[in-house]
Amino acid sequence: METEKYETMIVTLSESTQKARKEHNCMTREYIEDSINQGIFTFSEYRKIAKMIKSNWKIQIGEKYLRQNNLYDDGLFSFKASIPMHNLCCKYGLYTE
Repeated sequence: METEKYETMIVTLSESTQKARKEHNCMTREYIEDSINQGIFTFSEYRKIAKMIKSNWKIQIGEKYLRQNNLYDDGLFSFKASIPMHNLCCKYGLYTE
């Protein structure tokens, strides 16, 4: 019997920049932390990362952030990310999906 290869796929339904009215968790954390010791970031990028670590990876009230509504494995979820951290993930190809 041949097994089918099932690939998960994320479909972005909408994307917007929002101003935080409450604190949110930055969902880029795992991607940045997995790459932090690879030496790929510049000094100024490490400073931005340090700021996020100091805030416990929280998007602060009043900060602009990226919000995506996505469809993943037949379920909906919202992805929220600090814009500087999202830009780092895009720049270095850190997103695995």
